[in-house]
Amino acid sequence: MSLSPTALKPLITAKLANRLSSESGTRNKAGCVQTRQIGTQRTMEGSDIDDLESPIGEHGQNESVQPGPPDPSPSHLALFILCDAPNERKALIPVPLSYQEAQQAAFTVLKPYMPSVERASEISLRPSLTGKMEDCGEIEAKYWKLAFPLCKVVGVFRGVFLDGLLWVTLWESSGWTRIRTNSHRASATPLMERPSTYKEALKSLENVIERNTWWKQDRLQAEDRLSYGLYSHGPYGIPSSQSVICYSFFGPTTSRFSTRDPTSTEEFNLMDNDSWTRLPESAHTDDEQWRRLVPLSGQIIGFKFVS
Repeated sequence: MSLSPTALKPLITAKLANRLSSESGTRNKAGCVQTRQIGTQRTMEGSDIDDLESPIGEHGQNESVQPGPPDPSPSHLALFILCDAPNERKALIPVPLSYQEAQQAAFTVLKPYMPSVERASEISLRPSLTGKMEDCGEIEAKYWKLAFPLCKVVGVFRGVFLDGLLWVTLWESSGWTRIRTNSHRASATPLMERPSTYKEALKSLENVIERNTWWKQDRLQAEDRLSYGLYSHGPYGIPSSQSVICYSFFGPTTSRFSTRDPTSTEEFNLMDNDSWTRLPESAHTDDEQWRRLVPLSGQIIGFKFVS
């Protein structure tokens, strides 16, 4: 009986498949290594092997390894406003998840309007929870994510550091010295330029104490250096046996101080019900961290001497 070519085709295909399967099994037992590549020919030990099984999935991924979840992408936009440019510049930017990424994003978009800024780290970002620029506030980098999505506006400032004046208070045996803004000149609270580094803060503190007779006398006495009289000493210098801790303040008195009437003669006692936060010792050598944490212009900075 003769078969047509059409009828023979399935039989030939089946026999060829069985032969390839048998040869593949024999070769595998003989120690041949299977290829993971599908649909292509590779020569192994002089033989061609096609379409061997592989754990590689149909999309070219190893199905035995599960990929991790993708990194979350920014979920909303915020209005970044460059505040200290000649003309106010605004940009809508997807809010990055970290402060450093946000610095880089703002720097990339607003760089044409900040020709003097060379690195993203030279700009400061201050979120506003009210949407008003006057309410922009400093934020520690580790708390950046907490400001969003409530915050819709972020102030962008060229330079991490802004100049200005700070009111100075010293720690004494009874606590912090009071803040007097409009008292007689001899008893008014001293001011200092906002220091950009810890070393600069100490130098400014020495100048402040030198100009304030009472503070200089108290410090020399506390340091057991007053035996020859106040005026027998040269300019005040912090002795090597002393270290200085810096503080910022917050609470009802601090808030009332920041919103005071410029003509008010009120004395502000920080010991009543306010709290204070120590600037970390790491900021003494990390200038960028110092510039982020030092009180803003018009606020109060405290100094405490320790042996």
